[in-house]
Amino acid sequence: MGSILKHIPSAILVVLLLLGISCRDNTKNSLSAEETNKGFRNYSSIEAKLDSLSKASKQRDLNPGAMCYKVAFDRTTETFICGKCKKGTVYNAKEYNRIIEAKRILESIKNIKIIVDDSGFCSNCSKGNVIYKFKLTIQYPDRTEPVYSEIHLNEVSLLKQFLEGKLVFRSENDNEEEMKNYLEKLKKILLGK
Repeated sequence: MGSILKHIPSAILVVLLLLGISCRDNTKNSLSAEETNKGFRNYSSIEAKLDSLSKASKQRDLNPGAMCYKVAFDRTTETFICGKCKKGTVYNAKEYNRIIEAKRILESIKNIKIIVDDSGFCSNCSKGNVIYKFKLTIQYPDRTEPVYSEIHLNEVSLLKQFLEGKLVFRSENDNEEEMKNYLEKLKKILLGK
């Protein structure tokens, strides 16, 4: 019995590794809590955070994520109601839920004032040519003119993770990439550049 107990900790480690649960220290993959809470209140702090990101050291041990998987097709539909014209556009349930969740994330950003226009998902407003983008109006307290930009549905998670101070971006399929690979996209979204 004693020899079995001796191998339990290593067996647990093997199971964790097989499940993809990492035991490495991920604290280097994000800014400190103090840096995250302190910044992102105005245009100049966003510029400084983006500049800091451009100088961040190379991140190691990035997860390549799921390489292939079969997506189950869901025939269930939901009607998306446009915030601008109040008309409906039918989406499959999975896509509808992604839109609603992305909008919720954008509207939950606290440190900067963001007005979210969801008419890019409306077939009426986009005259049948849905663009799958939110139009953002970002008002910074240190600028008189707001920043106008667009953000694709797939980029909302990127923005959220950057504003949380992450240095590594984790996509929907758990693929990890250096956040600084998206520096130009983040500048365009947050600074209108």
